[in-house]
Amino acid sequence: MEQCEYLIIGDGLVELMTGAFLNMLGHRTLVLKSRTIIHADSKIPVAHKPNYDSSDQLSFNKQRATFDPNQVPYYASSLFVDIVFSAQLSHYLTLEKTGQVQILSNNALNSLPTDKQQLLQTQLSPILKRNILKFIMSLHQITSLIQPGFLVSTKQQEGTVVLNQLEETILSEKMNLNQVLEKLQLTELKEEIKLTFCFQEGETIEQMAQKFGTYTASKQKFDNCGCFIINQYGGSDVHQCFERLNFVYGGFVLTDDCTIENKVCTCQGINIEFKEIIQFEHQEYKKQYYLAVIEDTPEKRAQFNLEESKNQIILSDKCKCIVRLGAGQQLSKGCISLEFYEYENEQEINKFMETLNITPAKHQTFSFAHTENQIIPFENNTVVKAVSTDFDTCLSSAEDCLIKLGIKTEKVIKEHMTIIERQNAVDSMFSRRGQDVEIVE
Repeated sequence: MEQCEYLIIGDGLVELMTGAFLNMLGHRTLVLKSRTIIHADSKIPVAHKPNYDSSDQLSFNKQRATFDPNQVPYYASSLFVDIVFSAQLSHYLTLEKTGQVQILSNNALNSLPTDKQQLLQTQLSPILKRNILKFIMSLHQITSLIQPGFLVSTKQQEGTVVLNQLEETILSEKMNLNQVLEKLQLTELKEEIKLTFCFQEGETIEQMAQKFGTYTASKQKFDNCGCFIINQYGGSDVHQCFERLNFVYGGFVLTDDCTIENKVCTCQGINIEFKEIIQFEHQEYKKQYYLAVIEDTPEKRAQFNLEESKNQIILSDKCKCIVRLGAGQQLSKGCISLEFYEYENEQEINKFMETLNITPAKHQTFSFAHTENQIIPFENNTVVKAVSTDFDTCLSSAEDCLIKLGIKTEKVIKEHMTIIERQNAVDSMFSRRGQDVEIVE
């Protein structure tokens, strides 16, 4: 009979992450993804609810096209990418670059130039170009002061006397975003600046510096491409990666119906003895995603700048959208997909497509919900509350479980860490640093 220390019931990313970390730390763990679990002590079969529910199929030109509602772009310097590298999960994922973020404002697509080369290629007035350059260089210097270690190898050279005085003024007067833009006469580009760097109205210079640091580090991480990375086949591949990690570190993952009796799990004739059961009580939430498919034409490729990169991010004040050539996510060839992952309502999407003169050949709304898990009563049953709205919250919930079990005393990943501090913390979670990863152009 096989033996393990913990049995985790659940099929979500939190459960698979927790199992992987427990196995990695030497606590052999079984993750049970079964839909039907027979509690033999009471002879009652329990249909275990999945922790998400979504439709995932779309037909286009008589070919099946799959859309994963977990799909979102990640910053290249995000916690997600750090984990992928350190855990060597890149062998099982296809990560793709995106181009420079495009902003939908004033009924047109624009990109905010964020370096000297891009500034030279824009049609902006000389005054605007100069002010943008002053804004970017000042943020570089301020970020390097606020976040020690920020871009040490690529730190901007010392600025001019005028720039140094500008930085001192911004810091001493503790200017917010609106005040900085007004001082540099960049108010007309306020929307583009906010969306490009994810700035919020009235943010302090410290908050702006933190976001600017994330943006800049992300942009430079992979040959100075766009700041986002997309997992080509969606979030379900991330689940599979952590499932593999469980096996790599000597654990189990079972998916068929099973029986649990007297601390023994029986599945397909395999008996595994365990000491303790772990279940997660998920916070309930719902999201919606919208997929529109249009014909792939030279005109549309040019409109979305898809000749340069086959994945693009378009942001507006109401919608966020991934635009990709049809090969992505197993979509039919000969089409371009627009995947709206954040939006207020479908009316805003219709305005978005009307502004860009888009008539979709096919479109569909996908619902995505984490439902409240049914906690099955067992002896030696540890129940952990979980927030699993994204990758970061899943990791945080997994660490909460390790602390509750007494395996760790504090979280490795903490709020307000600098980029370098977080990368070092992620490395400490794994026994070896991942190899360099080739990102698909």
